[in-house]
Amino acid sequence: MNQPISDTTIITAVSGRFPELLDDLTSFGWLWVKAAVGVLKIETEQQLAEFVVALAKNYRHFPEIPDCRERLFFALAAQSCYLEMIGKALAVARDACELPASFTLWRQSGSLPGKWQTWRFTRSYLSHPVCLTHGQFPDQLGLTGYIIKVEQRYLRMLEPAGAV
Repeated sequence: MNQPISDTTIITAVSGRFPELLDDLTSFGWLWVKAAVGVLKIETEQQLAEFVVALAKNYRHFPEIPDCRERLFFALAAQSCYLEMIGKALAVARDACELPASFTLWRQSGSLPGKWQTWRFTRSYLSHPVCLTHGQFPDQLGLTGYIIKVEQRYLRMLEPAGAV
């Protein structure tokens, strides 16, 4: 897939097997998917389908993140490490904001918003001892770099043709 990936190609790769994920993909935006695919250098339709399906499933794991772009950042990070690590970082970040660390208790206490719902804030908690999963810590610098590359690619895709 050396040429730009079209929305139709993404839809075709996913819709036959997981049509229920199309709403999620639409909510975080096709251009973001294209940007992430470009950073990862996905080359086959099978790889594309697997990536998009996993991304949409991870996206659904973060209902506590109301902003679509922020939720996408968490979903992208979860694809690069264990989903559990990102969940643990969110718990530590909620606790740092003096909210219940437990997702369930946070919901029961009124689902108060906070800066913990942003990737920039929560990513700093990936190195917390609680985030150790399967004997590993997430690669905080690698995840941050990956998400920055996706965001930069996305912004370049928004530029009009011929812009410097």
